[in-house]
Amino acid sequence: GDGGPPPPPPPPPSPAGSEAPASAAAPPAAASAPMGALQLYTRDLTAEAGAGRLAPVIGREAAVRRVAAVLSLRTKNNPALLGAPGAGKAAVVEGLAHLLANGDVPQAVRGKRLIAVDLGALVGGATRRGEVEARLRALLSEAQQAEGEGAILYLDELHSLVGPPLDAAPLLKAALKASPKLRCIGASTLEQYRLLVETDAALERRFQQVLLGAEQLPVEVDLPAVREAAEREVAELAAERRLLSGEQLRSLRRRADISAELEEIATQREETTAAQAAAAAAEDYARAASLSERLETLAAREGALRGEEAREEGGYDRAAARKGELVRSEEAAWAALAGQCRACLAARRALAGEAGEEEAARLAAEERAVEEEGEALRKEEARRSTLSAEATAAEEAMSAALADETRHDVADRARWEARERGLAEEVAALREALDQKLAEQAECGVSVARCDAAIEAVEVRLAASAGAAELRSKLDALEQAGALSAAIAAALQESKARHEATASTFAAKQKERAAWVGAAAAAVHEAESEVERRQGAQRGAARLVSASSSLALHRSREREQCGRILDALADCRAAQRRHGDAVVQGEAEAGRLQLEVKGLQDQRARLELELKLASSSRKFAEAAELSAELKALCVKLDGDEDVALQQQVLEQVETEKASLAAESAREAALQRELQQEQRSLDRRRFDLLLEHLEAVRAVLPEAEAAQAELLSAELEQSEAARHELMRRWAWDTRGRPKRPAGEEKEGEGEAAAKAAAATQKESKKARERPSDEDRDASSRPAG
Repeated sequence: GDGGPPPPPPPPPSPAGSEAPASAAAPPAAASAPMGALQLYTRDLTAEAGAGRLAPVIGREAAVRRVAAVLSLRTKNNPALLGAPGAGKAAVVEGLAHLLANGDVPQAVRGKRLIAVDLGALVGGATRRGEVEARLRALLSEAQQAEGEGAILYLDELHSLVGPPLDAAPLLKAALKASPKLRCIGASTLEQYRLLVETDAALERRFQQVLLGAEQLPVEVDLPAVREAAEREVAELAAERRLLSGEQLRSLRRRADISAELEEIATQREETTAAQAAAAAAEDYARAASLSERLETLAAREGALRGEEAREEGGYDRAAARKGELVRSEEAAWAALAGQCRACLAARRALAGEAGEEEAARLAAEERAVEEEGEALRKEEARRSTLSAEATAAEEAMSAALADETRHDVADRARWEARERGLAEEVAALREALDQKLAEQAECGVSVARCDAAIEAVEVRLAASAGAAELRSKLDALEQAGALSAAIAAALQESKARHEATASTFAAKQKERAAWVGAAAAAVHEAESEVERRQGAQRGAARLVSASSSLALHRSREREQCGRILDALADCRAAQRRHGDAVVQGEAEAGRLQLEVKGLQDQRARLELELKLASSSRKFAEAAELSAELKALCVKLDGDEDVALQQQVLEQVETEKASLAAESAREAALQRELQQEQRSLDRRRFDLLLEHLEAVRAVLPEAEAAQAELLSAELEQSEAARHELMRRWAWDTRGRPKRPAGEEKEGEGEAAAKAAAATQKESKKARERPSDEDRDASSRPAG
């Protein structure tokens, strides 16, 4: 179930002066008094709704009204809310609490309190044997004695009441039967309800199912239960009709006996009248008087027989009318069953059509998605191949260009090296010339100094001497030589700077070309990695398609094999029903024959007693008549074939019982075969689910957004199916039994026994009804 609102834990007794809980408010003077079971283990949802502590319920009006209508019925007035987790069972109960608090409910449930039972608090803390049972008994007792119009108990997880640790089904059945004012609302999932609650037929009869969350699907009919109920009703009607037929047959035979006796009385009356006339003619009045009394006795007997005949005829007519009503009831039951079967068939056909269309659409969408993905992969592979070819061509071109550029660079480098050597030689020559010029300049400087000194001396001595002009001309020549040396040095420095700039430019170009080559190699490697990834994704998609097709093939094979065994089981159960009906009819016929023989024996005993009384009373005429009637009855009793027919019917009944036992053994063998086949198929399905999960996990990281959603849904479905198989057969994640090696065989036997017991419950229900009729037949009076 989806779980109701979590009830608070049982509070400890509050000390004097502390604030009491809202659900168990009490006067301050009674704060230290012991709390009842209703206060400890329940919540009053009606009081909480009236106080505004429950949230309003929206969109559940139809389900709430349905639950209120079930609660107001005279019989089977305990609703069982069935639905998947999250279907809104707790919300429906809270909505009903709001209606009860506002008084907006039918008169039959108005004034009742809706109480939610906390099963966890009921079980928690129990340390002694029988303590949980005592708590539950106290809770049900206080609920039965609740003030006002009574209480409605809300039991979440209703299936947990069946079996340990609670095992509270007998207590709950007794409480619901004993107290007409007590109602119960149960909540469970449909699977748990069918698995646990329906196994207890008495508990299941006290609840009426209310399906939640089924508005989106066509209404389905539980055909086995409906058919079983219809067959049970028809069997009861047929049994009553057979009893009525026996009564009619007895009435017909009694009327035939009465008619024969009336004819005999008429004959005797005519003879007695003639004898009386003869006696009167002979003046034998004593004989005439005795004959007159004889006539009166015959008249009284005739009147009694006429009344009995009328009563038998009325009983026969009433039995015929009742048989007509029973036949019409049987026809109505079969017609209702046929209508429900047709409705279920139509709903299932519609559901199968919608599911088939949805499955076909989904498969078509998946196929289109796979085709689109394959086309995209092929295009991507072609593009990657083109890119790879282009990258290879570019790499080759780049290698050629690099080689060509390298060759050009080597030639340029040789040329530059030759030029550098030439420049170095030229610089060396210039340096030598500069050294020579500097040496000459130094010599000239010395000479100039000498000349200056001489000029000063000459100027001093000869101010107007003609040698001064020549000395000045030499000085100018020396200045021009210094300027030329400076120009040559500047030219050498400029040539050296140009050479260094050329060398740095060449190194930068070399680095740029190396970086471009590295980028091209990385692009080629990335292209190869992408191609490999796409190829891996394509292989994963192919593996996923193969795993999905294997799963679909396994499902069809599983349906075919299990369907064959289930058809054999259905034939076996039909044969069991036929043999059971034959046994019931045979025992009814044997009982009828026994009743007839008993009636004849009783009539013979009565005639013998009357004969003894007539003989003792010296009524010889009457004794003679009784003796004749007794002889006729003995002849009829000795020559009656009812005893032989009864023996033959009993032999047929024994034969049918032997056939029924053989069919039961065959059904058990089929159940074991079905269990073994289901286990092997589940094992194969478990392996296929593992392969499918691995394929989905491999493809999921590379999938697009829409495809990733589909794959995620498939992954969740496969995981759920795998966990269900693990839970059913007690397997681990790899499909191995969880128990140790020494206990493996024993664990498998227990699991197989449990599964076989669950499978045989339906066949056991089919066999229960004939056994009930056998008990009814055995309880009838026998001769």
